[in-house]
Amino acid sequence: MSPFFNDQENNESIINIAEPEKITNVGELANSCEIVLVLTFDENENTPRHYYRCTRPNGEQYNIE
Repeated sequence: MSPFFNDQENNESIINIAEPEKITNVGELANSCEIVLVLTFDENENTPRHYYRCTRPNGEQYNIE
């Protein structure tokens, strides 16, 4: 049995894996994130300079700014 911890910032549960070296299907369990750099020519624009685009194992995408 693995304990769960609650991340209070985004209200998500986090699992603590006792023996992570034995896990072979990480791609099916973890979200995959990549950084997206935003290039803008308007210095007054409130667009973030970068954000992370993440994909859940079920294919759903979301952004973290």
